[in-house]
Amino acid sequence: MLTMAVVASGVVLATATPSSAVIASRTGVTSYDRMAPGAPYHGYFDSAWQPFTAQSNTITALGVTVGSLGYTGTTTTVRIRLCSDTVCTITYGETNPVIVNYGNSQGDIGDVAVNPGQTYYVVYSQPAWWSGHSWVTWWWAGGTTIVTSDQMQAIVLGYNRTAPDSPTITAATPGTGSATVSFAAPANNGSAITSYRVTATDVTSSARGGQMQTGAGTPITVHGLTGGDSYTFVVTATNGFGAGPASAPSAQVVPVGIPGAPTAVVATPSDSAASVAFTSPPANGSAITSYQVRSIDLTNAARGGQTSKGTSSPVLVSGLTNGDTYQFTVAATNGVGAGPASVASASITPTVIVVTGSLPMAALYSKADRNLYSHTLTATGGNAPYRWTLIGSSPLPPGLKLKPRGLITGKAAAIGSYTFTVQVADKRTKGISGVQNVTTTTMTLQVTKNPDINGDGVVGCIDLGILQAQYAMSGSNLAGDLDGNGTVDLADLQILSTAWGIGQPATC
Repeated sequence: MLTMAVVASGVVLATATPSSAVIASRTGVTSYDRMAPGAPYHGYFDSAWQPFTAQSNTITALGVTVGSLGYTGTTTTVRIRLCSDTVCTITYGETNPVIVNYGNSQGDIGDVAVNPGQTYYVVYSQPAWWSGHSWVTWWWAGGTTIVTSDQMQAIVLGYNRTAPDSPTITAATPGTGSATVSFAAPANNGSAITSYRVTATDVTSSARGGQMQTGAGTPITVHGLTGGDSYTFVVTATNGFGAGPASAPSAQVVPVGIPGAPTAVVATPSDSAASVAFTSPPANGSAITSYQVRSIDLTNAARGGQTSKGTSSPVLVSGLTNGDTYQFTVAATNGVGAGPASVASASITPTVIVVTGSLPMAALYSKADRNLYSHTLTATGGNAPYRWTLIGSSPLPPGLKLKPRGLITGKAAAIGSYTFTVQVADKRTKGISGVQNVTTTTMTLQVTKNPDINGDGVVGCIDLGILQAQYAMSGSNLAGDLDGNGTVDLADLQILSTAWGIGQPATC
């Protein structure tokens, strides 16, 4: 077990459980910190020391060459320390390897961080029972002979620990507003990897990228991504010496998300309904399956809240109250869920079509008068323009016809009162079946003789005099019999009164 602490000098201290194992498996371990012979001669002492200048940032093993003067034991250990000075004011690491007769007694101290270029000391002492043997003053030169001029030699093994190599991404899997990145761990370069960081790059819009997530290992899920955008990812590993280089980018993936909000919402009113058109929003990686339109009754909130669904624009919302003012919002739904509602539409007011005005009488056409009949039907409500249609079996007066825009025109060919039925429909909303106001009404058009009885172009006093002169007479071809019923009566007077003033104001 290795216990570590940080001191003011920035050196990481450590003490290691005694071990006879010599470092052999650590990546990059070298012997370039080994002490060369020729260290100061210290005489006959039970302990000795040797200074050295660290050439790496980590010391992992200490040793000393031992000439035992014939020692034949097999289990005796020697204590070797890595210290700040000759008396070990600070001990950074310690090992107690078994003494190797006529060889290098060496042991593991774990990984002790040191500052390259700083001087440290290897301090070693003999077993207590050897006190007085002064073996520390000799260095084994080989063979079985100890030469008094040779000296002990300290051994220091070290290596440079660095930040990890770059991980290798093995997969990037998109999710809902997220992606999960899997990777293979890199070489830790002598210091255990403590964390990994995944960073996202938004290929679609760089401003929406930069999301990061850390973790202790693979896989790591990055959240906060924009559905429908393409992303790549890189991974870095961090150990005690910092963050290593980033991995190669992953393949592009596209996370999914709820749809955006529809835009350009426009409502068109009709009878107790409205057609709501809109522009579809971004689907964000999952196809939009439906739209929901909701009404807001600005006149009476309790009468609002009607909803309607559709798969495309526009969508018909029915059940509205004619005369109330409404706005509408639209929300899209995809495989992930429902997106936010749009900004409300401009306000509209559903209405019904009302036919306005009455039909003026038609005068029987004559070549002399050239009196063509022409009148345009009118309506209010709904969405102009209107389309007019004659329905049923009752016809218009002979010689007249109804045009789609409501114009009744022609040469009235027969005197009489004609009742017929017309249907008026407002503008149909494109793409919506049945989104159209339709009103049916019955109308009566009376065809009479020309009330300009004397043919002077003015319906006035002279015509009234003729009618009065013939009043109550019966017979055919009476000039004052305007309705053609064979009698000059009050009905004819009413016809004349209706047409009174045609041509110019008439006074009697």
